[in-house]
Amino acid sequence: MTFRIGFRHFMQWILFSCCVFVLLIGHAGAGNQSPGRSQLGTNVPKIATPEAWWLVNPFPASAYWLTQCDFCTPPANAPSGNWNTGEQSQLVRDPNGWVISFGNHPDRRFTHIGAVLFNGGSERVPAGDWTVLYEGEASVDYGLQPFVQVISRSPGRDVIRITPTQNALLQIRIANINPTNHLRNLRVIAPGGRCGNDPFSFAQNATQCASGTYQAFEQIAASQRFHPMFLREMRPYGTLRFMQFLGIADGYLNADNLGAPQQSILWSERSRLDDAQWASGWQDGPPPYELLFELADVLDVDLWMNLHFWADDTFVQGLAELALQRTPGSRVIYLEWHNEVWNGAPPYGYAGQRIDQWAEAKWPTAQYPGVSSFTKRMNYVGMRTQQVCRIWREVWGQQANRIRCVMPGGPWDFPAAQALACPLYVASDGVEHCAANIHAVASAPYFGGYLSDAIGSHFLALQGWTQQPDGGLDAVFDEFASGALAGGNTALAQARSVMQANRVVADQYGVALVAYEGGQHLTPYSQLGTSCNDWNNPPACQPYRSIQNLYMQANRDPRMGDLYDDYLAAWRAESGGLFVHFAGLQLNHPQYGSWGAKEFAGQAEATAPKFSALMRHKAVLDGGQLFTDGFEASSP
Repeated sequence: MTFRIGFRHFMQWILFSCCVFVLLIGHAGAGNQSPGRSQLGTNVPKIATPEAWWLVNPFPASAYWLTQCDFCTPPANAPSGNWNTGEQSQLVRDPNGWVISFGNHPDRRFTHIGAVLFNGGSERVPAGDWTVLYEGEASVDYGLQPFVQVISRSPGRDVIRITPTQNALLQIRIANINPTNHLRNLRVIAPGGRCGNDPFSFAQNATQCASGTYQAFEQIAASQRFHPMFLREMRPYGTLRFMQFLGIADGYLNADNLGAPQQSILWSERSRLDDAQWASGWQDGPPPYELLFELADVLDVDLWMNLHFWADDTFVQGLAELALQRTPGSRVIYLEWHNEVWNGAPPYGYAGQRIDQWAEAKWPTAQYPGVSSFTKRMNYVGMRTQQVCRIWREVWGQQANRIRCVMPGGPWDFPAAQALACPLYVASDGVEHCAANIHAVASAPYFGGYLSDAIGSHFLALQGWTQQPDGGLDAVFDEFASGALAGGNTALAQARSVMQANRVVADQYGVALVAYEGGQHLTPYSQLGTSCNDWNNPPACQPYRSIQNLYMQANRDPRMGDLYDDYLAAWRAESGGLFVHFAGLQLNHPQYGSWGAKEFAGQAEATAPKFSALMRHKAVLDGGQLFTDGFEASSP
């Protein structure tokens, strides 16, 4: 789902409190985990998410160099004026991307380069003294104060003090680079360390460890890539899905320009671990795939891998080979082509429009009843899912049974049904159908998404609720229980209907039902609801800001945890298998939704009702597992 920048127009989301765990034996082997891993997963945030505390050294997540100047007149086409003059092509770099010089272009405007960290969550970064290490010679400075203050300087080592502050960021300014000894290997090391050799142990200082066991991050950053607090937050889950991390929805490249051929990234040109800065998972491609496998090794979890729609067969094969090398025999990989191709809302819809174009080119004369551009799109999804799955299975050979190819479902039955049947592909290429070697239908049975702030929908009701003494919280939870604004169709009944629709399709093909995403779906849909914020706050925004706040507070209310209990019980009763919540760690956001089970690394469980409910669900699952032929099944 990626940081929900918008608007799931399709979502229609019973009160069911039965806690019986029933899993149809016929589906047990197809969709379940490798031995010992819970059927609870989560979606992993982007590498640069400040509140997640991903990395001990987050500098590689700065993604790219900004060309900057303080007082110059930037070029007319500068992306962001003096903040980014857009002159990156003038930079002379070494093979890993470290800048050797600024070049000698006669019209150069920029005077220094900048790298930025912690944008969008600066109030939740680790407080204290950070250590900046680097090799080479250059002028290195830091902004923005008072978020950051320089405590000490010495050649190749600075100490800066960060005071978490909302709407701030860390700017690293570099100038006067010595081209014969250019700046390189710059690291920004978080405060604190660990006790002993436990990668999950975090200590702010030596007093929190047994005598002689404290290891400061500055000394062990090369061997402890992931911050212990991030590892702790991911440890409860048996499967990690990397759709958001890889930028599957956001990294559509030029799919929004149908008049031009689709851009792509070659496997040989992907981001690498030794790059100065990693791709961010936005429009620059995915971060290094090696990070996924390294994280899985530390946590001993299964991976859910999404493939970009623009990835060619060489890219698909290269990733399959890397995955085989890096995935021990005790683990499985879920494999999904792209993400939510059915979703027409931007940015998700850009890939769908491009796939429409490709599908029309393949099946220009298809006219059986009900054929539309969307029908062709879902046939293409079925075809490409089969092709990607076949490539991976060929690469993995005798270990192909560890690949869990999934067919994407939607908020109704048609997407998965059409993709699995793929009648257009059957007619054109003579295949039987697109269900071969598919292990599961993957659905996203969110609840509450029908409660829209759009004019003509529920705006007036929501506006009235926000004027109540509690800001509308009682009204929201009463509505979820009654479904009064949906003709009596409760929030959980709507979600359960999505489960059932996809279960029917899964049963038809004898595969499992899993959830690639799920949870609550309270988020703005309207133009103002998705644009009003602290910087854009005219009087017309006031009712929308109040609704935004209501949505965020509802996600913090203990009653949301109670709803999750009933929701997850319904999932178990519908024979749902792996459930991958969206999302693990993410700040509540007024415009883009409140998706995180926790809002930041280290949040107390007592203040995270969604996380608490997920852990109760996990306890029910863990109490009902057997192991049969190396894979989990339910107890009879």
